[in-house]
Amino acid sequence: FKVQGDAASWSYDLHYVLEGSYSDDFSALGALTPPIPTADLFDLQSRISQGRQGDLNHRLDRGSITYSTPSSVIRLGRQALTWGRGQVFQPLDLFNPFSPDAQDRSYKPGTDMVYAQYLFESGADIQAIVVPRRAADGDMSSGASSMAIKGLWPRGNLELEAVIASDYGDPVLAFGSSGPFGEALWKLDVVFIRPEETDTVVSAVASLHKSWSWRQKPVSAYLEYHRNGFGVSDNRPVDGLPTELSDRIARGQIFNTGRDYLGIGGTVNWTPLLQIAPVALLNLNDRSALAIVNGQFSLADNATLIVSAQVPIGRRGSEYGGRRMSATASEYAPTPYSVRVRFERFF
Repeated sequence: FKVQGDAASWSYDLHYVLEGSYSDDFSALGALTPPIPTADLFDLQSRISQGRQGDLNHRLDRGSITYSTPSSVIRLGRQALTWGRGQVFQPLDLFNPFSPDAQDRSYKPGTDMVYAQYLFESGADIQAIVVPRRAADGDMSSGASSMAIKGLWPRGNLELEAVIASDYGDPVLAFGSSGPFGEALWKLDVVFIRPEETDTVVSAVASLHKSWSWRQKPVSAYLEYHRNGFGVSDNRPVDGLPTELSDRIARGQIFNTGRDYLGIGGTVNWTPLLQIAPVALLNLNDRSALAIVNGQFSLADNATLIVSAQVPIGRRGSEYGGRRMSATASEYAPTPYSVRVRFERFF
């Protein structure tokens, strides 16, 4: 449920989310465990009810006030922010990034923050954010919070970007750029993070995008390489993963355990009403993969049917085939097969 409004230079944004889940074997899915305590400044979520076969939760997912002028924006409250140029991998998106295998990117959860932006006449801009968070004991903590400044400068056909940040106490320095490559477009992000107890970690994403017409059908495709500086190149078990990697996975900042990845995907407008988008995520270290197909069909001017499926490929012990939980256990953590169907109606 969304409510938005504005008056002169002021505007507000409120989003309420109600979520329910049901299954004949709900407890086996691990869904009845208590919610993870929120690290946000305000705890705006709660469980309405739970049972052996389902639960019901709700939260205030957005709640912000914005003051804007032709050259500046200041926004206070729970809001969504996306940084980075990656198509499926987002090492520069430090705040609630989408998982590379996310099949629904139409809505991004909000985060409590203060956001400011200033726009220059040249097309350049500077953005600054503060994300206050609570530590595990519930108290406000600078070590759990984030601060960042990002600058963007257009230079002819190029865009140049730089980010200086402190994220969960770790210094972050990042650079990004994009520009034309013949009839294609290249994009690049490089992120340097210095954890307290390790050397500087470098993550990066580089991609090439191209659009053309095939049999009078609009087609777009991309090829993307991702270097996960926190990842591992071997098949070690889950309990043997580095602490820095496990912590970032638990916080929802990183979603993959490997080091080197290739993303291949695209979109085909098969008919004016049907759009098909295949994606393949390849772990170059253990040669496992995740195949995803998304289809979107327009049923009417205000109704859409979306169907998606994912299939993991890989031997046991690999990332998508399922890492062993521990060196002495026989349990694995495989990526699930899944099929999703979603119907949207606008009114």
